[in-house]
This record gives sequence, structure tokens and C-alpha cells, in this order.
Amino acid sequence: MTKVLLTMDDYIENPNLARKIIFGDDRVGGSGYFVFTFAPINEKEELNIEVDMEVADNDEGLHRCQFYVKTQLENLKYFRNNLPRIFSKDYRREIKLHHEIN
Repeated sequence: MTKVLLTMDDYIENPNLARKIIFGDDRVGGSGYFVFTFAPINEKEELNIEVDMEVADNDEGLHRCQFYVKTQLENLKYFRNNLPRIFSKDYRREIKLHHEIN
């Protein structure tokens, strides 16, 4: 978790450079993975986050999901600051990109 938070902090400090966070093994034939790729921010402080994941429970890669999140830098900061709650003893484990989004 520390590596994830440090990478997010690094991106927030300098959002003009792309960053990637990889959980698991994303090589061909690997054991499954979860990847966040943060694209450089644009002039409107919008950023695109690519999420790519695969459950390695078959040889054909049938359980793979890839999608994109377009958001504002402030929303990423909010999400980052609340992310440690996932590993806390708080049973409200919902983490949002913005406090007003339901």
C-alpha cells in the first residue's frame, strides 16, 4: 500500500508525467494483475486513468477488464487521501473519487 500511496503522491506533485501502478504479474502468462496508468494532466486539470486487470484463472485471458476514468486532479487527491480506509478496521469500505458522488 505504501508504494501505491507514494506513486499517487508523486503524480499529484508532478501531474505532467505519466505514472503506472502495478499489482501482480502483468507479463504474458503471468499470475493476474491490476494496473492503474495515470496520463499526464491537461490544461483544464483533467486526467485520464486507465484501469486494466486480469484474473489468471484460464489460459485464454477471458477474465480481463479494461476501462478509463476521466476526472479532475482534485478528485484524485480526495481519493488518495481516503484510500488507506480500505485497510482500516472501519467497515465502511466505500471509497469515492469525490465526496458528492453517489
